[in-house]
Amino acid sequence: MKRHLIAFGSVIFLLFFSSAVHAYVGPGLGLGVIGVIAGIFMALVLGIAGLCWYPLKRALGKGKSAKTDSPEGDSQEPNALNEEPKDPKDPESSV
Repeated sequence: MKRHLIAFGSVIFLLFFSSAVHAYVGPGLGLGVIGVIAGIFMALVLGIAGLCWYPLKRALGKGKSAKTDSPEGDSQEPNALNEEPKDPKDPESSV
């Protein structure tokens, strides 16, 4: 705790008693720094939200897949046209 207080006091001292810096920060560099800071902030926020969202989704039961809901189980997958799987023994399905 004492170390945090010393660090905070040092930052406040440097902010209020620092001399002017004679440097030019152009619009490109300024916007780049703002973009990097915003990107890091958004990555942290979305990372934390993602870590919290997945367990909440599973706990609420909305994370079930369509395969586990089917009464047939894992019999046959429908083809790319979303048609029902065809029985090879059925003569009408081969037409």
